[in-house]
Amino acid sequence: MTQALPQLITLDEFLDWYPDDEGRYELIDGLIVEMQPTVQHGKVSGFSDSRFSVEIDRLQLPYFIPRDCVVKPIDTDCSSY
Repeated sequence: MTQALPQLITLDEFLDWYPDDEGRYELIDGLIVEMQPTVQHGKVSGFSDSRFSVEIDRLQLPYFIPRDCVVKPIDTDCSSY
């Protein structure tokens, strides 16, 4: 019996594949992983958003906090969160 190895993809391939309206996914070491947000995650992201928003307003910067985004680590092209 042979077992197929999962196909690793790059960040560019992941961004091209990412669906617009369903689910949340991360690219971890070249593999697509479906994510399920937790209550703790919601608390942390809500707190972070509020702190960033206060500073953006205080400094009168032309920025906003997107609801969803992809964050790429500096040291790899095979992961994003």
